[in-house]
Amino acid sequence: MLIDHVAITRSKLMARSYLWWFGMNDDIEIKVRTCKVCQQVQNRGHKVIKSWPVFLNVLVNVFSRFSIPSIIVSDNGPPFSANRFSAYCQYQDIKVIKIAPYHPQ
Repeated sequence: MLIDHVAITRSKLMARSYLWWFGMNDDIEIKVRTCKVCQQVQNRGHKVIKSWPVFLNVLVNVFSRFSIPSIIVSDNGPPFSANRFSAYCQYQDIKVIKIAPYHPQ
């Protein structure tokens, strides 16, 4: 169940989508807190992607796992406003909808 080494909340959500048992939340919390890999992943924190090639590699990686989306909703951040990103989305036939930051619709 915890193969991806995701955080406690995500692990609980994934588990609940398949099954349930009494004390499941406590069991998952203990498992994640004692898993060395989970702790290493959590301690990395979120990294800000600053370069276009890295950003594109992240997108390709995500899309290869979950498929290419038909729509991307984003803020007007630099990675999503770049001409290369627009060209990539047009090439992949992805519609881009831009919203104001912190004001999702």
